[in-house]
Amino acid sequence: MLAAAGFAGEVERVVRAIAESPSLGRVVRVRRDGSDVRVRPCRGYPYLVAWCTRGDVHLILAVAHTRRRPGYWMVRLADG
Repeated sequence: MLAAAGFAGEVERVVRAIAESPSLGRVVRVRRDGSDVRVRPCRGYPYLVAWCTRGDVHLILAVAHTRRRPGYWMVRLADG
């Protein structure tokens, strides 16, 4: 239970950091509409948070494991 709470807290920390500075993330894809898909790692866990920004909205696309099928979530993106 403690590990799950720690992980949830770290994901929340990353999401807050994204809200404060959405351009601070590694760009992993540029979509046809010009929006960037970016990622930030979770400290202490083998996960990342992926998002894109549309106007004033930051859309979380995935919380993905970095070692088990890395990048699998990218095939789900509608390019546009």
